[in-house]
Amino acid sequence: MYETSGRGLIPAFGAEGASLRLQSAQHLYCVSASVRRTNCCRLIYSASVLVMKEIVFTKAVNLSKAIIPYRHRMFIRKILGMAALSDDDFVGCTNREIFSRTYEKKLWGWSGTRKYYSGHGSHEREVVTGYVNALEHFLVGLAGPKIIVDLGCGDFNVGSRLVHLASKYIACDIVDGLLKENRKLFKYDNLEFKELDLVNDEIPMSDVIIVRQVLQHLSNNDIHKFIDKIHHRCKYLIVTEHLPIRSDFLPNIDKPSGPGFRVSFESGVILTEPPFNLLVLNSQVLCEFKERDGIIRTFAYRLQ
Repeated sequence: MYETSGRGLIPAFGAEGASLRLQSAQHLYCVSASVRRTNCCRLIYSASVLVMKEIVFTKAVNLSKAIIPYRHRMFIRKILGMAALSDDDFVGCTNREIFSRTYEKKLWGWSGTRKYYSGHGSHEREVVTGYVNALEHFLVGLAGPKIIVDLGCGDFNVGSRLVHLASKYIACDIVDGLLKENRKLFKYDNLEFKELDLVNDEIPMSDVIIVRQVLQHLSNNDIHKFIDKIHHRCKYLIVTEHLPIRSDFLPNIDKPSGPGFRVSFESGVILTEPPFNLLVLNSQVLCEFKERDGIIRTFAYRLQ
C-alpha cells in the first residue's frame, strides 16, 4: 500500500515507509522554513525601502530649505501644482478650517509614525532640547505650583516634555482630530487636552500661558483679539516666534491667517512693538536658535 506525500508515492508501512515519511516531513519543513525566511526577508526589505525613502526625502527637503529661500520654495510649489501653501488660498475660511486643512494636506511636513505633524520646528532635536531646557530653568524658578496653558499645542512633541513641570497642564488646539490622536498617545494625571480657538474662545485661567510658533500664522487682527483676551488670564506669557536673521527687520507686517509665516517677507511677530504694544512689567529672551531661513526666539513676558 502506498500513500501520497509532497515527494510522490511512498510505502505506507515498514521501515522503508517510515524513513521516506521522515524524509518527506523534513523536506516539507525545509520548504516551509524557506518560505517563511523569504517572506520575512521581503518584509524587512519593504520596511527598509520605506525607511530609506523617508530618510532620503527628509534630507532632500532639509537641503532644499537650507539653500532655497522660503518665498522661492513656495513659488516653485505653486508652479508645480503642489498642495496650496499660500495664505491667500485660505481667505474666507475659519481658523478651524484653515489649520484642519493644513494638517490634512501636510503643509507643515509629514511623519511616518503620526497622522498629524506640526513641522520641522517642533521636531528639530537641537531646537526642541534647547527650548525645553530653557523653559525648565525658567519655570523651576517660579515659586509654588503652576498651572500651564499651552495654546496651539500641535502634535505635542514639545509640550509632552514640559508636563512634569506643572501641577496642571492644559494643552489646547483648534484641530479636533489632532487632539484625539494626542489623547491616545499622551496620558498623564495632570494633563488635559482641550479643543480651543485662542482667537475666539475663552482662555482658561493659569499662571503661565505658552504660545509656541502659533501667532506667526495669524493675521494682525487675530493677534489683536488674542492680546485683548489674555490680560488677567495669566502672570507670565511665553511666546516663541520664527523671526528674520536680520536684526533691523520691520516687525508685525500683516498677513492673512494661514499656514505661512512672516519670515517669507522679512518680518516677524514682536508683541511689544506696534501695532500690538503689549504692556508688560518686564521681558526677557529665554533662548534662540538659528533655523535656516531665520531665528526661532522665545520671549518670556511678565504681564501687568
